[in-house]
Amino acid sequence: MKSAIILFSVFLLHGLFLRAQDRQQRIEFSITSGYRHVDVERQQPGIDFDFLNYAKPVRMHSLSNRGLGVEYHVNDKLHVGLTGFFFNNLKPEELDFFSDYFFSDYLGLDLMIYLKTFCMLDFEIGQHNTNPGYIDLDRNRREFQTGDLGFSFSPILRLNIFRRVEVLMMCNLGLASFLEEETWLYLKKQFSNEIQGYHYQTKLAFQPYINPRINLRIKVLEGERGVLGILYNTNFFYSERSMNYDRSVHTWTEGNTVAQKVEPPKHTFYRYEINAGIFVTIRQY
Repeated sequence: MKSAIILFSVFLLHGLFLRAQDRQQRIEFSITSGYRHVDVERQQPGIDFDFLNYAKPVRMHSLSNRGLGVEYHVNDKLHVGLTGFFFNNLKPEELDFFSDYFFSDYLGLDLMIYLKTFCMLDFEIGQHNTNPGYIDLDRNRREFQTGDLGFSFSPILRLNIFRRVEVLMMCNLGLASFLEEETWLYLKKQFSNEIQGYHYQTKLAFQPYINPRINLRIKVLEGERGVLGILYNTNFFYSERSMNYDRSVHTWTEGNTVAQKVEPPKHTFYRYEINAGIFVTIRQY
């Protein structure tokens, strides 16, 4: 997460530095609401525990994701933007950042960074299945949450239809990784005083993905100082992913510890998103 924040700052500062290159700038605000569907392939349980087999469906299939975005047009060629996504509260839980540069009226280059949340629920069941004869000392349901960070780039094809409809078509290629987080599980052997502590530390492991996207903007009202319109965005994300981790097993005491590096098999991972809303563009002179 810290790396993403630093990169956001670098791109924004770059945009501000170039601001003086053009007399006319534009700033755009948008509000969207939409639907998301995420599907993660389930693998057969193996010797090693696999977090992705317990991906939480409640957050992944959402009709209530709302977005607030701001996009700054430094000039006709360079655009930078940031969108925060909200679910059940007023705190943004996910971020999309992009920087677009257009070489002509029709062709450009898109750089994108996303930071999303990813949840696993009831993952302690997998630990029980790999440790028969042991019981969990914590009987509560477990939720494990980590960040999902991705970087990508794509050529852009831009179409302007009658000066009122703008269509952007992209096919981003990038690398994504789950961020480092940790959790503990404590098991007790039945009919014995033996206790085992399992410490899991997820590791960065960037894996390739493809993300075709289409953005549509329609101008409804246009004046000298600004534009009011509607927008529609859709994208499809596909990858083969695994959540790698380090595992330390402590039996009785921390001095009796076995450390292991685990790389579970990769899962087919796809995400489909669609959202629509309104935008307001303000011209600055």
